[in-house]
Amino acid sequence: MKQPINQSNIINILLCIILLQHVANAFAPCSKNDDKDPQQNCDITYYDTPDAGACNYGPLFGDTGPKTNNIVAINTAYFKDAQACGSCYKVTGPSGTITVIATDECPAKDNVQWCSGPNIHFDLNKPAFDEIGEIVKGFYLGLNFTMVPCDFGGNLKIKVKAGSMPGWAQYLVYNHRVPVKSLAIKVGGSNFTLRITSIFDEVIEYPINKVSGGSSYDTNDQFNVWGDIGCVLPSSAPSIFATPTLATLMILLLINQLIILII
Repeated sequence: MKQPINQSNIINILLCIILLQHVANAFAPCSKNDDKDPQQNCDITYYDTPDAGACNYGPLFGDTGPKTNNIVAINTAYFKDAQACGSCYKVTGPSGTITVIATDECPAKDNVQWCSGPNIHFDLNKPAFDEIGEIVKGFYLGLNFTMVPCDFGGNLKIKVKAGSMPGWAQYLVYNHRVPVKSLAIKVGGSNFTLRITSIFDEVIEYPINKVSGGSSYDTNDQFNVWGDIGCVLPSSAPSIFATPTLATLMILLLINQLIILII
């Protein structure tokens, strides 16, 4: 004879499921569907002077450069006063897909045809353009792209700009896998603490005891949270996305078993 269902047990199981789902989401590794932005469209062209970008990373293969030719200059509206600096985008063209990092602006005032107005335009470094299209074509319209984590290894780094001093200083934050939303400075006597916040509100703080122009610092830390659900990026490049861990799979299996019990 089928036993009657105890409603209090059902409530307890449902609460358990909610808790387990929360834990699974909090510690789950990122999947390839965990992009910051939904897929969007952009037009692309190419240029061949990428070493003096508006993001001030300097030469592509210099100390603070991204160490890749796969870079993009973004139109003024989407560049958002340099907020896009260090963001990475996966762009699909007729010849393949490539991930590029924003290091420069395609200024509206100097390129009215392509870089003015609200439409998203990517001006790719010539070698990057050549990977997904034909140079002789010169441009493509309406290509798919989405923001993705940058494929950097190592830690987030800080460069104190030349000429900086205790009363006036500029800082360059680079080698971050997730775009930076804000940089704040807390002053305590002669010491400074930089507070660097990602677009997903993950925070890295780093103390600087003395402001010295031209100095570089390795924070020994890196942004690891991606997406509004807070999935965790793998700890090392080149893999952008991880597969589920055994612990996550066990949690998900337990959730499924509890659902079966309710049914």
